[in-house]
Amino acid sequence: MTKFATAASTTVKSSLLRRPALIYEYTHASASSLVVAFDDAKAKRGNPRGILTDQEQDILRAALVMCCAGVDAALKQAIRDCFEHLLEKSKAVRDGFERFIRKRISGEGDVLELAAGAKFLALVLAEKEPRTKLIEEYIRELTGDSLQSVDEVLRTTAALGLENKTLGLDVDRLKNVFVIRNKIIHELDLDLKAPKRKRKVRGQSDLLDNSDFMLDTIKKVLEALDKKL
Repeated sequence: MTKFATAASTTVKSSLLRRPALIYEYTHASASSLVVAFDDAKAKRGNPRGILTDQEQDILRAALVMCCAGVDAALKQAIRDCFEHLLEKSKAVRDGFERFIRKRISGEGDVLELAAGAKFLALVLAEKEPRTKLIEEYIRELTGDSLQSVDEVLRTTAALGLENKTLGLDVDRLKNVFVIRNKIIHELDLDLKAPKRKRKVRGQSDLLDNSDFMLDTIKKVLEALDKKL
């Protein structure tokens, strides 16, 4: 039976990470269910060796996409649930928050951007609790876009006060996995110039190992964050 090497649960203790950890567990469970379906498909084919069928590859593609989605969902939930607490404890988190405020208020560039800065300042000052409004806007900016690139992931971990030299994320591999994910999502993994099969042929070990790597990325970030809470 095919299984992921990464554990199905995290070791986090902080109650603030309850929901991000739950997202991780559901991600692992969903991807594992797809791996079971993959094993079933191979067993029914009766020839476990050789190049995987398109159906078998699609099942593992889905598992990889699921794990990438888990990175997105878990990190966004961590921002929502942990940021305000970290703001009081971490200088790095506070510095990032202050940079955001300066950028939004100053408006960098042309007249329209300067006007947008003035509008943002008026919006915040009109609130009963301006600081709360600023936090809401910062969280909205951090969670508004899809975290499906290495730059977005690193921007989010930095906002949580996590340095990559401490996290030890494999940035090059993370970048490569997102390239694969985006080819699957946006291009159906098509290779129309290929002489025979018109989809990129992906091996079992690569798809499974990359899915496992993304699960480990979520787990690593959450457990590092737990130490800061």
